[in-house]
Amino acid sequence: VGKTASVGSTSAVGDKIDYTITAHNEGNVTLTGVKIYDVMFKGADVTVDGKSTTVYEKPAVVDGEGNVTTPATYWIEIAELPVGKDAAIKYSYAITQDDLDAGGVSNLATGTSKEDTDGAGDAEKNYESDKDGNDQRAEYTQKLTQTPDLEVGKTASVGSTSAVGDKIDYTITAHNEGNVTLTGVKIYDVMFK
Repeated sequence: VGKTASVGSTSAVGDKIDYTITAHNEGNVTLTGVKIYDVMFKGADVTVDGKSTTVYEKPAVVDGEGNVTTPATYWIEIAELPVGKDAAIKYSYAITQDDLDAGGVSNLATGTSKEDTDGAGDAEKNYESDKDGNDQRAEYTQKLTQTPDLEVGKTASVGSTSAVGDKIDYTITAHNEGNVTLTGVKIYDVMFK
């Protein structure tokens, strides 16, 4: 299993990353019941070799206190993959604010088949590890363009300014012009004294 990405702009929420996962049969038997797992399949329009396919979901397991004990699983299925052949799985992912704040999007795609279960006997659990080293896991990280930009402006509202004690009401506006969440923001002004 391999994973690549094609990107245009990666600097704004909603920009798209177009992913291609390639499932390749390097063995000497036709693989059946092939499953490709990827959490990014959630809500995506996924195609296999240019044809729309169904995304399956195993819901998250939640304990009595509302904590997720096992995250949800998302996968697509390929009925069979002949020896030496590829299947191209494509979909797009929209960049979120959390992705921009993190500076990138990392993701893992994994694959299993009925014939290739790493001896575990359970293809669904197989995607957690690749004990025989036959590349059933493909991780891809897409770096994103971060542009932090704090803009500060100051205005005043005044009534009378002709006597001692007359007031000037100031407004300082701090505005995030960048594409990442700003933290630890400090505004300095000697008049704060």
